[in-house]
Amino acid sequence: MQDFAIIAEGITDQIVIRELLFAYFADRDEPTVNFVQPDLDATQSKGVPEPGGWTLVLQYLREGRFLQALQTNRYVIIHIDTDIASDLGVPGGLANDEVVRSIIAKLQSAMGPQSDALEDRILYAIGVDSIECWLLHLVFDRSEKAKLNKFTGCLPAIDHALRKKGQGPLSTAGHKLPQAYQRIAAAWRKRSDIKTTNPGLAALVTRLETVSLGP
Repeated sequence: MQDFAIIAEGITDQIVIRELLFAYFADRDEPTVNFVQPDLDATQSKGVPEPGGWTLVLQYLREGRFLQALQTNRYVIIHIDTDIASDLGVPGGLANDEVVRSIIAKLQSAMGPQSDALEDRILYAIGVDSIECWLLHLVFDRSEKAKLNKFTGCLPAIDHALRKKGQGPLSTAGHKLPQAYQRIAAAWRKRSDIKTTNPGLAALVTRLETVSLGP
């Protein structure tokens, strides 16, 4: 039995979550992390990224394929960003933490009634407004409070800051760069490096406190 399977919108989201897990559990053996949607094995065999997107996350859940991931992994982490909240039928005008809870309820509904029995093995990684907002503390320093507390436009803000520093951006010409995400997210080295000002990240970190991994 391995530790975590990640169902996410894309491979860069999986990379961010994996590095977060490595930092969170830095005081023990590195957890095993598997990318199941998009499928990393299929990506490597084809040499091109597997299709991603929030609609494929929902399809994966509705087809019950998360149950297969739970057969070989202790936990499944499901990622989705709140920028598509309206597409999921989440009403406008909600506070960010309310949006997180509403989206989790939508994901649970997509999984069907079996999700209730497996609740203790399913975690949610909700990016408010995108998972790039989780990375702000890894790019901006404490004096840039407005940047650190952003909930929208995080990817362009990070790319602009990285270019100013002479570093490669996370994306170029509309394409996200997995190696760049790996470089930035790897700055999480221990649990105390994880700053939980983003409500989606805070909810995941709180949930990780209940996780029990193998020896």
